[in-house]
Amino acid sequence: MPFRYGFKAESERRAAEWRARFKLRSEEPLDPRRIAQHMGIEVVKISDLVGLKKTSLAHLMGAGAKDFSAAAVGLGSQWLIVENEAHSIGRRTNSVAHELSHLLLKHPPHPQFGNGGMRNHWKQIEDEADWLGGTLLVPRPAALAVAVEGLDIDTAATRYGVSVPLMRQRLNATGAMIQVKRSRGVN
Repeated sequence: MPFRYGFKAESERRAAEWRARFKLRSEEPLDPRRIAQHMGIEVVKISDLVGLKKTSLAHLMGAGAKDFSAAAVGLGSQWLIVENEAHSIGRRTNSVAHELSHLLLKHPPHPQFGNGGMRNHWKQIEDEADWLGGTLLVPRPAALAVAVEGLDIDTAATRYGVSVPLMRQRLNATGAMIQVKRSRGVN
């Protein structure tokens, strides 16, 4: 299902607004935890959760790490984002931005699991959270800055605190690499 009309442009505007709010240039990195803090949303690690069984924690940080990246948890009118510290910092940053995007977009809470314990996947809202999260982390001006500077993908991902796959996706989605190559007369 495609995004609603104007959603991608709206995402770029939101990324620019948050950078402006924090007095950052449009191409500067922005940690989504800073946005969460500004919104009064606490971001905690799984190991910070009180009452989580040691066996559950060991599973989520070991063999089950692939099954849990992060979650936004509603506590009345308050929200909490739980991140899995077993993941790389880049993936954790992506995951926090994704969960924060659900809240920024005011997505309604939805059950994560259906009958028989199968994971529910709400494609439209997950795609929107992925797109906005990626745009908050690497908006078009940042992707262009990476391309102009000629940074390799690993260096760029490290600079922005994101995963390599996310950096690659944003460079491709914005067309930044192609734009810079064409401006330099390279095909």
